[in-house]
Amino acid sequence: MEIQKRKEDEQILKKERERIDAKEKLRLD
Repeated sequence: MEIQKRKEDEQILKKERERIDAKEKLRLD
């Protein structure tokens, strides 16, 4: 169960980072 939770957390972090990257790209353009 612990490993499963960590995987979910990593996916959430990845999504957040991608969203932030997208915002940064929009700001740079």
